[in-house]
Amino acid sequence: MTTPDSKANENHSDEVTGMTTPPSRIRRIRNELSDVLNDTGVRKILMKTLKSGIRQTPGLGTALTLLEEGYQEVIALETKQRRARIEQFVTGLSLSLPGQADISEADFLAVLHKVLQDDEEEKIWLYVRLLIKLGNGTFDKDTRFHFINMTYSLTFKQIKFSRELYLRKTLELKGYDTKEEAELALTDNPEGMTQRALSVLTSWGLIREDRTGPIRAVPRYLLNEDMHTLIDLLYDKRDLTPEEIGRELKDRPDVIILTSMRSDKELFVTELPQSLERQGLNVDIMSGNSDHQKTKLAPLYVFLHTGEENIHYRRQECTYICVRTTPDTAGDSLVTVRILSSIFNGTDISKTSRDTLRDKLNRVAEGVLRLHKEHVLSSGKE
Repeated sequence: MTTPDSKANENHSDEVTGMTTPPSRIRRIRNELSDVLNDTGVRKILMKTLKSGIRQTPGLGTALTLLEEGYQEVIALETKQRRARIEQFVTGLSLSLPGQADISEADFLAVLHKVLQDDEEEKIWLYVRLLIKLGNGTFDKDTRFHFINMTYSLTFKQIKFSRELYLRKTLELKGYDTKEEAELALTDNPEGMTQRALSVLTSWGLIREDRTGPIRAVPRYLLNEDMHTLIDLLYDKRDLTPEEIGRELKDRPDVIILTSMRSDKELFVTELPQSLERQGLNVDIMSGNSDHQKTKLAPLYVFLHTGEENIHYRRQECTYICVRTTPDTAGDSLVTVRILSSIFNGTDISKTSRDTLRDKLNRVAEGVLRLHKEHVLSSGKE
């Protein structure tokens, strides 16, 4: 802010140097001229400068002449770039436009206007998809223009960030125990571009902080309906694979058998999986202490644990063969088959012990097959 005292000091300084105080307009233009030489917005500043009639101002005429000559080259370059951008946009439409798309003139002009305004050439194909999807959709006018403006306002990196966040929250990716862990690997980053992207996506109503449950040191985010709409408008299925973000999907066997103790003749890891595989199930056998959750995910898990019970008036150790739908050890068991640990591990040398173990394993297999059929029906798989 300029104060009366500072103005007095300015005038005093001018008197000391013997210079005449230039009008504020010329002083402002000199400052702008300095900006012109270092700013990409040459056209805007130059036009304003030329219109102000300062070509006659001593010391600026030569610089303005050089700028004006360069301006013609800037105009030619800009015209060439705009023409190339239009050609790329229209070519993209001609290659991608389905016969049933009904693109309105208003949508076409609105999107084309943003294509010409947008400095990021990488976004042209996103505009192509946006226009085609809008032609196929049933959005009202306000909603269409909302997503057109949103696409223009988001940078290419922010749009890619939104896609990666979407994929990390909807796909089971290798390398992470859970989707939440995959999400945090992206969002728990103090780097400025990441925090800016989260802020911008929130301000556009694409995501919101998940405030359910206990307070977390690092926030998690929920995808709003507009996020799903934006992803659908800008990307097709080929763009929504984990490979697009440098990841892989977890392997998906039908059943994972988790081992934690040895069984008699290893029947638990031989005859049980063979019985299930004969029924067409894909079975993986993993150590219960392994990082299986980072690479595999199954609808059913078979696991073991031990405990003690009073049997025939005696306290005896039992092994429980359980089936659940989660690898979480705290998950509820849908099938539980009890067997004496001495029979399970083969320390019982009676002649019928192995037959008893096989019978118990068959009961487990029956439970797994029943739950598998229920899962298939509920998921709509054939």
